[in-house]
Amino acid sequence: MFKVGVTLKGLGLLLCLILSTAAFGQNFILKPASVEGNNGTYKPKMLLSKSSEFRVSWTQLDQSTLNLSGTGSKLVIGRSANTYNAFALDVSGSNTNFIPDDIGLAPGRYYARVTNSSARTISEIQADQQSNSDIVYSNEILLLVEADEAPSIIEPRGSVTNATPTFQWSAVSGVPSYWLIVSSTPFDIVEDEDGNIAIEGATIVWQYITKNTNGTYGDINFDSPFTVEAPPLNPGEEYSYTVLNVYENNNPVFTSPVFGGIVPFTYVDPNAVPKATLTSPANNAAFISEETITFSWNEVAQAQNYTANLMQLVKQQGIDVTVPIWSSTTTNNLIEYPAIDNLKNGRYQWNVISNNASGGGTTSSSRYFTYEVETGEFNAQIKSAVDNSTILGVELTARAVSDGVSPVLPYFVQNSSHADSLVVGTYAFTAVKEGFEDGEGEVTIRDGRTSNITLNMTPLPSSLNGVVADENGETVENASVALISVSTGEEEVVVSDVNGEFSVSLNEGSYTIEVSKSGYIGIEDESITLELNEQKTLATPLQITNDQATVSGYIFNDEGNPVQRATVAISDGTKTYEVKSNGLGVYQFTVSSGEWTISVEKVGFVKPSNETVSLSTGDILQNQDFTLTGNANQITGFVRERTTNEDGTTGNAAFANITVTAIPNVGEPIVTTSEINGQYNLSLKSGSYTILAEEDNYTSNEDRDLVIGIAI
Repeated sequence: MFKVGVTLKGLGLLLCLILSTAAFGQNFILKPASVEGNNGTYKPKMLLSKSSEFRVSWTQLDQSTLNLSGTGSKLVIGRSANTYNAFALDVSGSNTNFIPDDIGLAPGRYYARVTNSSARTISEIQADQQSNSDIVYSNEILLLVEADEAPSIIEPRGSVTNATPTFQWSAVSGVPSYWLIVSSTPFDIVEDEDGNIAIEGATIVWQYITKNTNGTYGDINFDSPFTVEAPPLNPGEEYSYTVLNVYENNNPVFTSPVFGGIVPFTYVDPNAVPKATLTSPANNAAFISEETITFSWNEVAQAQNYTANLMQLVKQQGIDVTVPIWSSTTTNNLIEYPAIDNLKNGRYQWNVISNNASGGGTTSSSRYFTYEVETGEFNAQIKSAVDNSTILGVELTARAVSDGVSPVLPYFVQNSSHADSLVVGTYAFTAVKEGFEDGEGEVTIRDGRTSNITLNMTPLPSSLNGVVADENGETVENASVALISVSTGEEEVVVSDVNGEFSVSLNEGSYTIEVSKSGYIGIEDESITLELNEQKTLATPLQITNDQATVSGYIFNDEGNPVQRATVAISDGTKTYEVKSNGLGVYQFTVSSGEWTISVEKVGFVKPSNETVSLSTGDILQNQDFTLTGNANQITGFVRERTTNEDGTTGNAAFANITVTAIPNVGEPIVTTSEINGQYNLSLKSGSYTILAEEDNYTSNEDRDLVIGIAI
């Protein structure tokens, strides 16, 4: 089993919680909002238009018809989970229709239940039901009303000389996060008949989901699906970008099709490295189950090294895009790729970046090829384990557990089922959605056949709501709240919103609360207990203490020039934060007081020694500079798990999140982690090394047979 989430720890503070030991239970099922289709039937809809009618309906727990006429029931709506102070609308019969504009629902996220209680918090409704058997209430559903307008883009526009420009846009009321898409080709956004987004013609070089209204080129949000390193901007090339509204943090499933236009910009660099010329394979080559593909190109005298990039042309979230699936840096002008272990049927694009000594580079023109391998189809349905209804807005991953090829990105399920193709092999599917236990299942994909799989997800029955505040009572946004199960050690992490509020769905049981944010002394080791179906609201805020200290510096190469897009990490042993150096080589952290270790790395450069700094509250520590030595030796390879199939044959499966360590005869070890496809990359200075792979990220005690592939 994988560990769930990342534990974030801080210093403990006193926390007073008012607990209840009663058990609770809803009386009937409130269905997700639905809209009328072209054929007159209603189907679930995630995003609701302000001016279009939607329906809410309900049934008995056994799915039989429920008539609420004469019960005095209302649809109660609030802006926070389990608190319904915004609206109370009369309902009767077995369903009721509404138009958001008519009932005052402005764009945003809302939470709703049906009840005949006059109370407006779930804890009070539950208490009301315990004292009065005539009181009824349903489960809670989410109502998402989308805005009519998209973000207005501010910058960049026209020509820019900054290799890592900052993108800025206006906020849209009611929108919790934004999806920034940068493409090297012009593109368009269209909407299908079901209101789903479709982007056509994009060659995406960077995509970023954020709660903020800005992002610096190359930033990575590791809580989102998009964690691929962005390539350097190509000098003289025009890029196009847009920003879309997203109605659930970090989840592109909830992207609105409302579109505000595309803005172009061009990066200008008079000292750009020339482009490499691709030599092999030929453009539009065709490969059938080829074990290895060799990519080659001409040498560029000014290049320090080269990065070969491989992408697949796919449809992602309704978008026709090129998805990065592999990248490797080398000082040679050719590189071998283990195609049979990593490619599925499809059309692929590849190019090469000529890298300079400052972390920038110039991308060659692209070539294309097709690859054929034994492939089968799958059709996945995601169902509620309670009422067998379809669940939308699910992030679905497929991990190859015996042979096969694991997709780099998850599938985003917007409809009643999701179909795609996979290389022949056995796959473990996992469905993830906020408010549900993960749905899991395994299926074997066979050549030329369609395999069906249904994943059942159980709604998490209990919940915890609260507020994070500082020592002055001011609410704190973007604080991480971790709930760690005492019995299993599994962890759920949520982030406080703009009002400092958070809500997390959980199973019954005892939990430890840990709260942290960069620049604050956090909370750890406070405990709560949730009963079955209990919806608890903390009586007092979770208090963290402002304790900010700042550390900053420059990243240089061995010629004294700034290095852009180097990964800089700072850690106190329990928390780790990462940033990228900007186009001037600058990095900066705001953390709490204490002893911190700073590390720097970038592919193609020798990693310098870590530095330890001691910070006190209010410190502003500058000039913590690092020098990266170029022309590092490159080692890349894949970590795979040897598996045994049902018929007794053996296979291999990519192994992600495995710690790979290069141990030199003299000096400090260099450590990296394998990616979702099992790939790892190490940049090393000259010397002899032992390469080890360890399962540090696993809690299972089973012995595993690891296979390490190495290429230089």
